[in-house]
Amino acid sequence: MEFSELIKILVMLCPLVFVAGFVDAVAGGGGLIGFPAYMWTGLPIHTIYGCNKFQCTIGTVSSLIRFEKNGILDKSTALVSAITAVIFSAIGTKIILLLSEDVLSRALTIALPVFSVTMLINPKDSLNTVSQAPKCQKTVLFSALSGMLIGLYDSMFGPGGGTLGMLLLIRLFKYDYKTASANIKVILIASSLASAIGHVISGNVLYSVAIPATIFNIWGSYVGAGFAIKHGKKVIKPMANAVVAVVLIKYVVLPLFS
Repeated sequence: MEFSELIKILVMLCPLVFVAGFVDAVAGGGGLIGFPAYMWTGLPIHTIYGCNKFQCTIGTVSSLIRFEKNGILDKSTALVSAITAVIFSAIGTKIILLLSEDVLSRALTIALPVFSVTMLINPKDSLNTVSQAPKCQKTVLFSALSGMLIGLYDSMFGPGGGTLGMLLLIRLFKYDYKTASANIKVILIASSLASAIGHVISGNVLYSVAIPATIFNIWGSYVGAGFAIKHGKKVIKPMANAVVAVVLIKYVVLPLFS
């Protein structure tokens, strides 16, 4: 790639992945910005997947670190969820490889509307939110279940997975929005790390693009995490609603008209 072409790509891409990192850190759904940004660069599709996974995984780690430093993380439930997320993300990836493109398209048209409509019905506001789930068998079961569902969704479908997962954690554990935002990042990191490693091994990461994009994504993730920590629910909830609405419009409304 010529240097001038690289500069053009980075000038367009880096501001967008900064915004993607910010949105993802606050409420999830940064992939709805970041992935199309890579598509607009005209890079080969496998390179797009590789660069995007590389950048997203590291960016999410940076926002998680800031949440954890501020004591906003339920580590015990996150660990159990991360383990099942890795297992079921691998299962989901194998399923994807076995299915035809036609079957996948049909599955998407059914699954995405169901998830989107379900999550638009937000958890009821409660004064009894928690930042640490009780230590009991029910919590372990819900932790394993959430990791399984999010790992499958992230590997098989993807768009808005962070947002949908965050709202799922609020439903299951009665978390406050900040804790749910922190915990979902652990699960998504676990789910996507194997994929990122696979792309690196396969040579699908163009580092001259991925590294600058990762730096901007880390910056956006760090700023976004601080914004979420400072403002909490009053920022996270409306942004989560916006992300789910975008998923609904993109994968339900627009296909109906087309």
